[in-house]
Amino acid sequence: MNFIIRKRKWVKFISLVKWYYFNYNFCRFTPDFISKKLNLTQQMNKNIVREITPLTQNDCFTIFSRVKKEFNFPLHYHEEFELNLIINAKGAKRIVGDHIDHIDDLELVLIGPNLSHAWFTSSCTSEEIKEVTIQFHKDLFDEKLLRRNQLSFLR
Repeated sequence: MNFIIRKRKWVKFISLVKWYYFNYNFCRFTPDFISKKLNLTQQMNKNIVREITPLTQNDCFTIFSRVKKEFNFPLHYHEEFELNLIINAKGAKRIVGDHIDHIDDLELVLIGPNLSHAWFTSSCTSEEIKEVTIQFHKDLFDEKLLRRNQLSFLR
């Protein structure tokens, strides 16, 4: 396992599954590159949609399972955590915060609350993209759970 920890931001790589948790926007490049990224981010922020999820205060979580030919949901954010498993979408483009990357055949991503994110078909040629999304409240896991040894890397 390989860990990169920078001010409450972590990225954990597990074989073919990539698990990203972005608590804030993440930049680690030269000032010129950051300036270009900020301009891109400002342009993207104009087109971000606030999603109202079907999750109610009485729900623990909500699960969606879809099979699709393309990604067509706009760049968006919401107050809930979101765990996405995407299968068979090699070449699709993922945007989380200000991080943009192409994905492999198997992708597992944990999105923090109020963080803009989207997937775009881009160069994905698959006719059968499988997507499982679990959305849950940010207070679902209380402080006692987060203090456990196995979750110490989240603190």
